[in-house]
Amino acid sequence: MNLEQRINELNQRYERAKDTRKRAEWRMEELEKEEKELNEKIKALGLDPDTLEEEIQKIESEIETLLNEAEQLLPEDH
Repeated sequence: MNLEQRINELNQRYERAKDTRKRAEWRMEELEKEEKELNEKIKALGLDPDTLEEEIQKIESEIETLLNEAEQLLPEDH
């Protein structure tokens, strides 16, 4: 490969990298916008987005407890 071909190849690689970066930046902006919208919806439900995982675990635990209670109260099928 001669010098001109090498330079052209580098230019093409550079342009592809630039394009990839622009697409990644655009996607990141879209994801940040989506995150903001989801956080606003979570807040509208009266929950704190920062403690959402803890709240989910708490609710799952409550469901498990209630299921166990229901199973104990109902007779078993024989």
